[in-house]
Amino acid sequence: MKVRKVRGVLTLPEVLAVLEQLGDEELHAVIARAQGLLLDRPAERGETPMLAVEVVAREESHLLAAYRALAPLAQRRVLSHVVPRRLWPWAPRSCRAPGLL
Repeated sequence: MKVRKVRGVLTLPEVLAVLEQLGDEELHAVIARAQGLLLDRPAERGETPMLAVEVVAREESHLLAAYRALAPLAQRRVLSHVVPRRLWPWAPRSCRAPGLL
């Protein structure tokens, strides 16, 4: 994989080295651009796309980040207060709502 530059070509290791020099704002811009490029690529016929994106509000993104930072047991405790037990994906089949795997 090669990336063009004004004079010559950057190799993948050179691109990765450049990424390490970028600040947070610049890295976020690179991530957004890369995700945009991936989303614009057509999926092969008969294949399910490997990238899915969910757009959330800033407040929801903060809550989601805090939840994901929790240990698995703590996540389950939080879910027990938010989601009825019958909807838990890890609950025994006898406790789940009809239609859930």
